[in-house]
Amino acid sequence: MTASAELIQRAFAAYRRGELDAAQTALNALHDQAPRDVNAAHLQALVSRKYGDAAGSEGWFRHALRLSPGDGDILNNYANLLSSSGRFWEAAARWADAFKAQPAKIEYKIAQIGALLSADLPHLAQSAADELLSAGGEIPARGWTIAGRAHQAAQAPERAAECYREALRLAPEDQAAASGLIDVLGGLGRIEEAETCFAERGRDVQAEAAIARARLFNARQDAALADFRRLYDQSGDPRRLRDLAQGLWVAGREEAFDALIAAVADTGKPGLVAMAADCLAQIDREADALTLLDRLPANAFEAGGLLSLRAKLRQAIGDVDGALADSRIAYEADPNDQGVATGFAVAALMAGDLDAAERVIAVNRERLPLNQGWVAYQITLWRLQGDARADALEDYDRFVVPYELPAAGGFKSGAALNEALREVLAERHFMAAEPFNQSLRAGRQTPRSLLSDPSPVVQAYLEALRTPIAAYIEAMGRDPDHLLTSRNTGAFKLSGCWSVQLFGGGRHVNHFHPAGWISSAYYVDVPEKTLKSDRLGGCIKFGEPSFTTRPKQLEAGKIVRPQPGMLVLFPSYMWHGTVPIEPGETRMTAPFDVVPA
Repeated sequence: MTASAELIQRAFAAYRRGELDAAQTALNALHDQAPRDVNAAHLQALVSRKYGDAAGSEGWFRHALRLSPGDGDILNNYANLLSSSGRFWEAAARWADAFKAQPAKIEYKIAQIGALLSADLPHLAQSAADELLSAGGEIPARGWTIAGRAHQAAQAPERAAECYREALRLAPEDQAAASGLIDVLGGLGRIEEAETCFAERGRDVQAEAAIARARLFNARQDAALADFRRLYDQSGDPRRLRDLAQGLWVAGREEAFDALIAAVADTGKPGLVAMAADCLAQIDREADALTLLDRLPANAFEAGGLLSLRAKLRQAIGDVDGALADSRIAYEADPNDQGVATGFAVAALMAGDLDAAERVIAVNRERLPLNQGWVAYQITLWRLQGDARADALEDYDRFVVPYELPAAGGFKSGAALNEALREVLAERHFMAAEPFNQSLRAGRQTPRSLLSDPSPVVQAYLEALRTPIAAYIEAMGRDPDHLLTSRNTGAFKLSGCWSVQLFGGGRHVNHFHPAGWISSAYYVDVPEKTLKSDRLGGCIKFGEPSFTTRPKQLEAGKIVRPQPGMLVLFPSYMWHGTVPIEPGETRMTAPFDVVPA
């Protein structure tokens, strides 16, 4: 055995025993003897990571790959490092390379799919899942399960159900597959099948939560609320608290919602109180949420998550300095958390600390280049800096385009199709209030995606959309240097379609669609005052952020007055929201997102 081989063997044995100092001593000697030894570089990367030196570890991984390009094991370990640092896009690329180098190692493709899901890129995850399933060879249950998750996230429920069923055939005890299948069946409106699946899979908490959601979104609200209450009472888990709170809210049980929040406040448990505060924030009761957090002891805020939540609440009530202070501390403690990073970026833009905003936006634009939210924050920053690059992305005349719905599905006109659609969608709106984590206020949303709605009218609507979408992407062109048009492949697919009904005072708060490419507003029904007066209630506005900004307040750059049958297409990164409609009126839309195919 050569001296170098003996040193690498000694270093690896020490690393396996957890004796990092001994491993490092052997590696130091080895680097002197054989500076281009790929095994030494690879092991040094692993040792550096164990020491907590992420930057040093990455440097050694890169060096190892220069010495041995395409080495699957090195790529896999490098991807794990990137993933642990929140760099999911880069990790997915390295796992794709590893799988290309060693296609027999299915776990690399499974890891790639998981990273793409973590990066909020469901359609790329779906494509990777298709590659996994067509690669040949034996696919383990966990491979089918994550493929199901990818198809489910990409709004392909039937394919997701097939994957989950195959996972359960291979591993009947796979509760992630069981709960995923129940969720999918519930989303398809096949509640009896969901109930059967639940009955066959026992009483695992994931499956119980899934069947409760299925019942809630299929108009079995009393049963669902009883399920949520029991799960929360049994576990005291903050996730189950959120399920129960949202269930009570969308079912219109406001008194029971308030009683639940009050009972949580009395527990004094930071995790539960934080979740209760977040639930209040979901319905624009940020001041109440802050009062709730104020009841916790000061040492509870040593956790970055609570500081980040408090920062978000302070942003909402206009406490700019407090929000910036909290979010800065939270970001310094955990810069890889996307929620924390977003909170700090927003706080910096609100406070006019443009240098801090620029740093965090640059890091996350690089980490998640397809995330439209970070593009929106970049545009906001450029506008505050007077940077002309914002104008090319917010070219309203070019990129905010209205269309009339064409005829499809046997209807003689788009107007006739729209009238039939209005009647069908009215039946789909049985919730009492909006769900959490949505942009709408004082309204409700269909609980199931319209993409899988079996109604011939809905399917005709989806067919009709293809003509204006195709015209839009043809007109935009394919400039490779533009963030919108560079993604234009000439092909597209819908990635979600739903319907929203607003009531008097209802609106969409200013927002963007982080996982989209092209977004839309399709107007099924528009208030009379929106049509027949100069008031802006019910109009859609573009370019105004959801928060105040310094050193100047950014305002909307374009406002469009809708009419029934109008479709408006625009980039998913563009801030957009609705001017509140007048009291006593309603408005119905059926928006969707589009991604490249």
